[in-house]
Amino acid sequence: MHYKQTYLKQVILRLDFGRLAVLQTDQETPFTEDMRARYSDVISNPATQLTFFLGPGGVNVGQQEASRIRVHKAPDTARSVTLAPEFLSIEYGQDSYRHFDELREQVGFVLNSFRNHFGTMQFTRLGLRYVNEITLTEGGPLDWDGIINPQLVTSVKAGLQSGLRMARSSHQLVALKGDISLILNYGINNPDFPNPVARRQFILDLDCYISSIIEFGEAEERIKEVNALAEDVFENSIEDGLRTKMEILQQ
Repeated sequence: MHYKQTYLKQVILRLDFGRLAVLQTDQETPFTEDMRARYSDVISNPATQLTFFLGPGGVNVGQQEASRIRVHKAPDTARSVTLAPEFLSIEYGQDSYRHFDELREQVGFVLNSFRNHFGTMQFTRLGLRYVNEITLTEGGPLDWDGIINPQLVTSVKAGLQSGLRMARSSHQLVALKGDISLILNYGINNPDFPNPVARRQFILDLDCYISSIIEFGEAEERIKEVNALAEDVFENSIEDGLRTKMEILQQ
C-alpha cells in the first residue's frame, strides 16, 4: 500500500557476501563511477579489522586496517549506497523514502552495476529494515486507540498500575515465515527517558531477513518477498486512523 506521508525514520536494505579482495584497497572501482550518476557525493572510510588470539597472557587483540568502505550519497537527499568488501546496502534517511517501487528500481540499478564489475556471486544474508517513528502532536501520549493495533497497545500498557507513570515500554517479537525471519521491535521508547512519557510517539521497527545462500539471480525476487512480509506486518500493526493521517494513494 502506498501512502502520501509516512513516519519512516530509516529504511535499510543490505546484502552480505563473501569478502571481495578488490575492495580491500583505496582504489576506486568502476562501480563507484556508475553510482556517481545518481549518488554523486562519495566518501571513502577505513574499515578496521580486529583479530583475537590466545597468548601466554590470555586473549590478545590485534588490529589492522583491512579495507575501505565507500558511501555514495545522493545530493540534497538522505539516500545512499554503501559498498564494503563484505556487503552492499541501500539506505534512506528520514523523509526520503516514498514507496517500494522506487526502491526496487534503485536495487536494479545497483545490482546491475555490481554484476557488471564484480560478476554474479552468492549472497549469504539479505535484510530489509523499516524503522517507523510515529509521532503525533495531538492527543494524550498513551492514547493509541484507532491508530495502533489494540493487541500491541495492550502489550505496551500491561503492568501499568494506577498511580504509575510510564517512562518506557519497549517490546520485541521474533517470528519465522519459511526461511524469512522477522524481528518486530515496538512500543513507547520515550525520547525524554528517564522522565515520564510526555510525547505521543510509538515505534514500529520491522527487520526482515534471510540468513541462507541466495543466488545472485534470485536476489530481486527475494527482496520482494521480504518486503511483502514487512508490509503485511506493518498493516497488521496499525489501524485506519493512522492510514487516514498518512493518506492512502494506492492499495
